[in-house]
Amino acid sequence: MNRRHVVAALIAVALFELVACGQSTHGTATPGTSAGRPATTGGASTTSLQPCDLLTSADASALQLTAQGGPTNFGGARTCEWRKPVDINGQNGFSTRIAIRDSQSLSDITSAGYTVTQDNVGSHQGKQAALDGGGGCLIAIAVSNTSRVDVDISGGTDTASSCQFANQVAKVVEPHLPSGS
Repeated sequence: MNRRHVVAALIAVALFELVACGQSTHGTATPGTSAGRPATTGGASTTSLQPCDLLTSADASALQLTAQGGPTNFGGARTCEWRKPVDINGQNGFSTRIAIRDSQSLSDITSAGYTVTQDNVGSHQGKQAALDGGGGCLIAIAVSNTSRVDVDISGGTDTASSCQFANQVAKVVEPHLPSGS
């Protein structure tokens, strides 16, 4: 990756942290993608979860992700980060961060600079925040009414590809999350 792409990736990560930490939700809700199952939020807790455990080494390998370190605390969340290298065409290289937000819910996502839509993952309620004109994407998965797990993809140049990959990672992470009651 050249210096311009690294700087763009860092800016995208910083912008996503602003989205993830906001206090209000705007945007247009659309029907979820939970394949007909009701989405739950309930009273499950994230406090026993570890961000680096939400993707097994086999999961990471199947997604072509390489661990980049963690767990760390970043932007008010417990996080772990992976990287996906660019493909043979020099495209679709992503930074992937899983962030556990023990005291932030789906309603804490803001939409300034993002298109936010309902995007349920498995049996969990979720939202997708696609960076307007940027290439980054965040999938937030509700674990309870007061906590969530984010799959944050940055560094891409195409928002649709970033969101497609974010959804792919979220579907792998979701079965590792406690279900609501």
